[in-house]
Amino acid sequence: MINGAPLPGQALVVLDPQRRLIEDMYPDECGHAQERLILHELINELQAGVVWFADRNFCTSVFLQEIALAKSWFVIRRHASFSYTEVGERTRVGRTPTGTVYEQAVVHEDSHGGKLSLRKIVIELDNPTSDGDTMIELLTNLPADVSALAIADSYRSRWTIEGVFGELTLSLNGEINTLAYPPAAIIAYALALISFNVLTLVRASVEVVQGQETADSMSTYHMAEEVSSTDQGMTIAIPVNDWRTRFGGLKPVEMAEELKRMAREVQLRRYRKSPRGPKKPKTKRTGSYQHVSTQKLLSQQKR
Repeated sequence: MINGAPLPGQALVVLDPQRRLIEDMYPDECGHAQERLILHELINELQAGVVWFADRNFCTSVFLQEIALAKSWFVIRRHASFSYTEVGERTRVGRTPTGTVYEQAVVHEDSHGGKLSLRKIVIELDNPTSDGDTMIELLTNLPADVSALAIADSYRSRWTIEGVFGELTLSLNGEINTLAYPPAAIIAYALALISFNVLTLVRASVEVVQGQETADSMSTYHMAEEVSSTDQGMTIAIPVNDWRTRFGGLKPVEMAEELKRMAREVQLRRYRKSPRGPKKPKTKRTGSYQHVSTQKLLSQQKR
């Protein structure tokens, strides 16, 4: 017997923060796999003209160099192990709602002597983060005509992938406790990502006809609950071919008009978010509780 919680897999997920849609997923059956070990798959898919926002786990020399080579840009929080040389004076550029912003030119040199010129943007926070950080240090290759304040505010106010993960776990059952075999868990998670995109499309349709404030008040949990509770009855009452006949041949513009028509009829009171109470402090874990990679255990059994 192993006293540890199973980790049936890991996934690197790409989010379009403007449209709030999942763009792609790169899975790994090993639960101990870190994002950096999956990063090479994302690097192979890099395209020109994209701005990448990422947390410090993705702040690697190879990833930043590859984004630049792909003629794209990045705004990535600096990892403590990422080195650079300061080549300019640090300048105060203004304030965001959470702190004071500074900018400085730096150069990163990789192990092969290659150099990458960067802008370092530091936000000295008025209040520490939940992790106790008093400042956020960002690295970017965006051109100078994009102001440091705009970059800092975009990173601060971006709709994060963590927000998606929270909704996947709490509202869409993306992580099913009883699914321990990695392929099954990964398929279930991928289906939850697709469901998330579908509900995002529903919310966007409401936003177009009833405004952003109304759309933002809609609860993913209540929408998912509605689909879950009515799906079986609708499947019995309306054959699958009827759905295909009604919607399968619609062009994108026609489908958009149909979605807007339905969005005007939505009974919003059924899907409004519940008021959120004050945040509770995090409870500190005690003991030697650990997670175990299911894929590693299964591999050992086959030997």
